[in-house]
Amino acid sequence: MEVGNNQASITKAFKKFESSSSYVVLENTGGYERKCIDALIGLNFTIHRTDNRKAKYFMNSLKCDAKTDMIDAKKLSKYGQERHKELPVYQKPSETQEKIRELSLYLENIKVQRAGHKNRQKSPGCEMIKSFIDETIATLDTLIKSVEKKIDELCKELKDQEDKIKLLCKVKGVGRVSATKLLAHMPELGTFDRREVAALAGVAPCAKDSGKKQGHRRVMGGRQIIKKPLFLIALTFSRKSAKGPMKDYYRSLLNRGKEKMVAITACMRKIIVQLNAILRDGKIIQKNA
Repeated sequence: MEVGNNQASITKAFKKFESSSSYVVLENTGGYERKCIDALIGLNFTIHRTDNRKAKYFMNSLKCDAKTDMIDAKKLSKYGQERHKELPVYQKPSETQEKIRELSLYLENIKVQRAGHKNRQKSPGCEMIKSFIDETIATLDTLIKSVEKKIDELCKELKDQEDKIKLLCKVKGVGRVSATKLLAHMPELGTFDRREVAALAGVAPCAKDSGKKQGHRRVMGGRQIIKKPLFLIALTFSRKSAKGPMKDYYRSLLNRGKEKMVAITACMRKIIVQLNAILRDGKIIQKNA
């Protein structure tokens, strides 16, 4: 059965299945699934929006190499039937929270473009187009300021969001831009335990052992967009001028023979765990103040 991707058509198609015990698993398709989510929430369905990487691994494990929309739908159905007890229920953000997240993603894209133009500006042989590059960079700078201003305005509309940002900004090394980005892309921050938040941020060490062999621990997975603000925060503690417990922790890792990148990643993990605890408890941890 084909259904138009609009709320009215989806509501009509699923109305006959309406039930508080109904459970729907749908793929994260970069936003195309939102109308479907709105319709299903309106019909009181319990929804899980997949982590596409995990769903893909499960679907690949099934004895079917063919791929059609119908086959994929059946595989997703099986995924939900077998895993529904351990899958997180989708919590729809408010309209303002969704706007903040979208603007934050857009802001990140603009900054990547600006970095690319700045790199090209310094490259040999760009004299002919240098004036165009300068003009593009100036335009992007203006656009970045406008988007940052809009994000700031939206955050102030949400008192809870603004309170969280102010609390996070009291932590040494955390600025308003980093705090806003962390909350935009990890709104669950403050609700996890230390292992869950490290895994979701992609900074949890994963074992790679087999028999007597012990491989190097590596970080993998998680929300990649979270890593950049965490890295920039952790990087401040690697500077000679830095002070405080996190700087001491970083230095202790180097003294134990850890590579700099390994030490910074460990700081990233420690930072996200502490920020999670601060939001969970609603107060700053004194030793990090």
